[in-house]
Amino acid sequence: MAPGVAIAEKLLAVENTLYYPGMQAFFFRHSAATIESVTRRFLWPSSQEDEIYRRLLLDVGTRAWEYFEREDCTIEDYDEGVIDRGFYTGAEPAARAGFILYNQQACAAAIGKYTEALAIDPEDDTILTGRGAAYASAGDYSAAAADYERAAHLNSDSAVAYSGLGTVRQHAGDLPGAIDAFTAAINRDPDYGTVWLNRSRALAELGRFADAASDLDEAVRCDFTLKRTVGIDRALLLTAMGHDDAAEVQLRQLDAWDIDTERLRAHIAGMRAKRISG
Repeated sequence: MAPGVAIAEKLLAVENTLYYPGMQAFFFRHSAATIESVTRRFLWPSSQEDEIYRRLLLDVGTRAWEYFEREDCTIEDYDEGVIDRGFYTGAEPAARAGFILYNQQACAAAIGKYTEALAIDPEDDTILTGRGAAYASAGDYSAAAADYERAAHLNSDSAVAYSGLGTVRQHAGDLPGAIDAFTAAINRDPDYGTVWLNRSRALAELGRFADAASDLDEAVRCDFTLKRTVGIDRALLLTAMGHDDAAEVQLRQLDAWDIDTERLRAHIAGMRAKRISG
């Protein structure tokens, strides 16, 4: 039974917050945001109907709350509310601080906290991707690429590491390298909508318009919340391809979605004028 419980706990670790929001902080190492796109139904599709899952959920949940009561803490208390289940390294508080600072756009301070965390656990790929993102936001693409490459080396299944690497390569002007990294991310997580979108942009910059258009379709299929961003990209792509009538149809759709297209239309007019002038 012990292996079964261990497996169940790993499944519970990616519990969808829509079902049992209190369970996330109990299991996640750095924050639920690191892997929030993965849900228990992805890993255990019949979990809502399985009696064994219900029983294991009750057992693990009960033990979690017993811990909080014994330690006089709450699930929102990041330092005391995280239980060492054989994963805790001591780097978590600094990593969490780095994550918060990064969200506040305090990139230099975030880099410092992530570096502090990596001094404790230098082989944590999630901390490396966090610091990589902070470096990228600060404009240090070389340092960001080094962190993403190291993270991908430590965890070859990390779509986040390859996605970040693709982004910094694109910013550095290495479009073929960016496309390779985005493709690696897609191979590891085919439903990662943002990566399809970013690869589309890199492909478009190389003039591979048909491939770029296909990637835009995949981006919306994976993440419908990207429809507005994809709509803007599609209007630009259609203009670059010389399909002005189709681009106008897309612009009207954006208008219907209450998106201010004034600047976009001005930019597209410039693209058309440049194309016509040769």
